[in-house]
Amino acid sequence: MKLYFRLLSYMRPYWKRLVVTIAAMFLFALFSGFSIGMISPFLKVIFEGRPLDSVVGGGASPVQYGFQGWVQAVQSRLGSLLVGDDALESLRRVSLVIVVIFFMKSFFGYLQNFLMVSIEQLVIRDIRDELYGHIHDLPLKFFHNFSTGQLITRITSDINLVRGALTDGFANLIRYGFLVVVYLAVMIWASWRLTIVSVLVIPPLTLIIVKVGKRLRRGN
Repeated sequence: MKLYFRLLSYMRPYWKRLVVTIAAMFLFALFSGFSIGMISPFLKVIFEGRPLDSVVGGGASPVQYGFQGWVQAVQSRLGSLLVGDDALESLRRVSLVIVVIFFMKSFFGYLQNFLMVSIEQLVIRDIRDELYGHIHDLPLKFFHNFSTGQLITRITSDINLVRGALTDGFANLIRYGFLVVVYLAVMIWASWRLTIVSVLVIPPLTLIIVKVGKRLRRGN
């Protein structure tokens, strides 16, 4: 763990770029949630001809119905903005929203990947420069014990593993953390009762799957 925190310390000079990357990750997760949670109710209005109140809650009173009332009130407000007087107007609005949501999702997805790769390359460059300077300061006896190929491997191939550690560790932790929070919010938006059931059921199922996977690996 200390070694990993030492690795993250190399990202400190690029903290401004890192902040922008994290913001792009959050916006990517946010628009990913919009693309899942905001489209389905309005498509039901268009293609099934259901009235708006039956899909988005019918303007329930937040004070009267508590949390569920707040969710339905927000859904009703959004529905009144996106659903028009007739099916054609609703189709225009929903189509425009779909295009904007997926454009923004793709844009922030590209931005986060671009910035993260640039940070990775800058960190790898700094580590290689530091390692190269350290090798020059080593005594001559060190070079008698290690071949040129071993040193080149340390500078090239081994340092490339750092990029995987940054991507698979730090970047994915933040990216998927945001996605989990946003998708959980979408689940609560759709049905907070089913969300509670899912949260209670998933951990035991995950534990069972992990145990079965370990037994299968032992058997093979």
